[in-house]
Order: sequence, then C-alpha cells, then structure tokens
Amino acid sequence: MEYFEESSWKPLADAAIYVGSQVFTTNHDGKADLIIEQPGIYQVWAEKQGYIRSRRMELLVGEDVSQNVELKVEITPPFIPEIALLISESQLDFGKLSPGATAYGRVLVKNVGNLGINLESTVSGDQVFREKIILDSSSWFDFGAAIGAGLEKDIVVGLSIPEDWKYFGIKEGNLIFWATANQ
Repeated sequence: MEYFEESSWKPLADAAIYVGSQVFTTNHDGKADLIIEQPGIYQVWAEKQGYIRSRRMELLVGEDVSQNVELKVEITPPFIPEIALLISESQLDFGKLSPGATAYGRVLVKNVGNLGINLESTVSGDQVFREKIILDSSSWFDFGAAIGAGLEKDIVVGLSIPEDWKYFGIKEGNLIFWATANQ
C-alpha cells in the first residue's frame, strides 16, 4: 500500500486491507500477505485513519469462476404489409332453376394477410349472373365488407330467376372478390 506525499509515493504501514470479510494489515514496507483459501470473487479495498479509503475492486481467487447465460434471438424480416385472402369455394353450382326460383350457396372468405381489408365484388359472364347475383342480401355491385387481419366472413350468395326470364340453357359466369387495404 502506498500514498502520495509531496512529489513521491511512500509505503503506508499499518493500513487495513479488506478482502471480503477478512482483514489484513500492511507491514512497514506497505505490503501484506493475503491468504485467501476459498476460491471466489471478493470485494477488496484498503483504509487507514487519517487517509482516504482506496476505491473498491473485485479480486478473482482460484479457478476461473463463471456462469453461463444462454442467449437466443429470432430475427424476423421487417413488417411488410400484405393483402391476401382465401376463398373456400372455387365453384358454386346453383343446379337447375325455373323462372321464379331462387337458390343459395355460401362462400367463406378468409383474410390471411397481415392487414385489415375492404372486400368488394365483381360479376362477369352471362346476363343472369351479372343482373341477379345477390351477396348477403345486397346486389353484388353494392356489396362491401371489412375483414380484419386473420378473420373470416361467411357470405351468402343468392341467385333469383325472375318469373318472366326467357333465356334458357346452361349459363356460366364468375364471381370475383377484390381486397384493398382497410386504412
């Protein structure tokens, strides 16, 4: 142990050196034999009345003492807004209908993207579909639905043939659902 006086360092005799709960005393040369029998990490400092206490330090004794902390991370790509939907049916067959008859089918639309969507529809094909398809009690051109991310909507699809319909035979068309981001 040394202290600074005037312009030089001088040995400090009879200073107490604390190592954990043990106390050692310096000799006239400012030295002390530290005998520490247990391995571990100890707080060490020195002090003597009339002098400023030394700063505290950690002393590692014996074999390396260590403990592991496992580290783990999953790095994901940045959030990319995505609009995606799944339609439960690829075809709705209304069967054989006579003028004045109505038939219904169901389509389940699942929002599998990570954004809420506004759902709209378009119908193409033969005139009976373009004019007479009903979605959830509304004409297809008035239909609209909001579906949150990860949610689904069951849509009732109806076809009513008017009493005065005069165009017979097999008719074909397409029901197209469009999704846009729900802002």
